[in-house]
Amino acid sequence: MPGSLGHKGKLMSFVPKAYATFAVLASLSLVGVSQASAQSPGLKSPKDVSGFYKSLYGNPRGNGTGNFSFVVWKGDNSEIDTTWGGYRVRRTIFGVSNRNLEQIGQWKARSTQGPLCMQAPGPCPGEYYQDPGTGLFFRGFRENMKVVGTDTTFVLDYPPGAPQDTCSNCWIFADGASLAGFRHEYAVTAIDTTTLINSDFYETPVDSGEIVYLLPGSPPRDNLEDVVVVPNPFRVSAEWDAADGSHLIKFIRVPDKATVRIFTAAGELLKSLQANQYQSPGGVTGDVAWDLKNDNGRAVVSGIYLYQVQTTDGRTIKGKFVIIK
Repeated sequence: MPGSLGHKGKLMSFVPKAYATFAVLASLSLVGVSQASAQSPGLKSPKDVSGFYKSLYGNPRGNGTGNFSFVVWKGDNSEIDTTWGGYRVRRTIFGVSNRNLEQIGQWKARSTQGPLCMQAPGPCPGEYYQDPGTGLFFRGFRENMKVVGTDTTFVLDYPPGAPQDTCSNCWIFADGASLAGFRHEYAVTAIDTTTLINSDFYETPVDSGEIVYLLPGSPPRDNLEDVVVVPNPFRVSAEWDAADGSHLIKFIRVPDKATVRIFTAAGELLKSLQANQYQSPGGVTGDVAWDLKNDNGRAVVSGIYLYQVQTTDGRTIKGKFVIIK
C-alpha cells in the first residue's frame, strides 16, 4: 500500500523502551500529530485525474528530453474531509523506475499555493507561490485558452472534452523529469498530516480507477533534418528496452501524416508506417514506432537497415540504422 512506502525507521532507539515510547507520544501531542493504527475513514483520494505532456516550454529546467508532464485533478473529493492535509503524486516510468508508483511529490496544506498561468508558463503574476521543495504544485490554473485569429485552442484539454480557461478548484503537478519514449503511470493520493502510521503520514490508497498513463513523445517538426532514429544502434535486451519484450525502434520528430518506409540494405521494402500526431493520448507526438517486424509479422534479423521519410508535400529524407540481436 502506498502508505507503507514512506517508513522511516525506528524513532529514538538509543533510549530505554518505556522512556522512548513516552517521549514519542509526548512530542507528537505537542505538534498535534497522533500515532494511529486506524485509517482516517473519511479521507479519499482525489477524482478526475488526467495527464498531459508538453514540450512547448523550451525546456526551461534542462531536463533530458525537453518534456514536461502535467497531472491535473479536482480537489473537492479530498478537501471536503476535515483531516485532509495535502497531496502526494506517485509515478512509474516503465523500464526505468526501481519500484512501481514511487513518490515524486508532496504538498502540505499549510503551504500557500497560487495558480499556474498556462501561457506564461509559471506562477500567475500577483499571486503568492511557495515552492514546497518536493515537486511543482499549483492550485488552479488560468490562461488555458489561446485565441489566434478566429481559432480557439486550449493548452490542456481539462476537464477532458470540455476544457476551461480558468479552474480554481483544480490542482496541477508539473513533472520536469518525464522521459520521451517511455510509458509513464501517475497516481495522486491525499494525506492526513495529523495522523502517523508506521512513522509516516496517513496516505489514502491509490485509486486504481484514477491512475493515468502517458507516453510522452517528441513533437513533430517540419524540418526533415530533425528526424532521428532512436536508439541507433538498437540492441536487444539493452537496459532501456521495454521489459515486456515489445522491442521498438522509434523515428522521432516526424512531420504529421508523413510516411516512414523501412528497407533492407538490398533495398527490399519491409514496412511502411504513417505518422499520426494524435496517436498518443495526452499530447501531440512526432514519434513513429516500429516493432522490428515486416509486413508478414516476421521479426527481422541483425543488420543494417535503410529508411525513407516522405511528407505529404513530397519532400523526402533518407538514413540508416543498425539492429544488433
